[in-house]
Amino acid sequence: NHSCIPNAEITFPNNNHKLVLVAKENISQGEEICTCYLSECDVSRSRHSRQKFLKENYLFTCGCVKCLSEADQADVTSEEEEEDEENDME
Repeated sequence: NHSCIPNAEITFPNNNHKLVLVAKENISQGEEICTCYLSECDVSRSRHSRQKFLKENYLFTCGCVKCLSEADQADVTSEEEEEDEENDME
């Protein structure tokens, strides 16, 4: 499954068609294994930007720990945040 703070990552260590799933931390028995569907650049964007991308490309709303902890943030995309900051500087 997906998480914006994944506990595993997908690699292709032998440069072939064989996928290897690598744990990024200890994963308890019964705990869901999550990778991140976002690029490294996208995962650092605002919650709203991440949610928008996942909804448009994967048709779901993320409810991971990171997204839930940022739920009180304004619903603006990272691009809108950057534009507001630039306008404030003028």
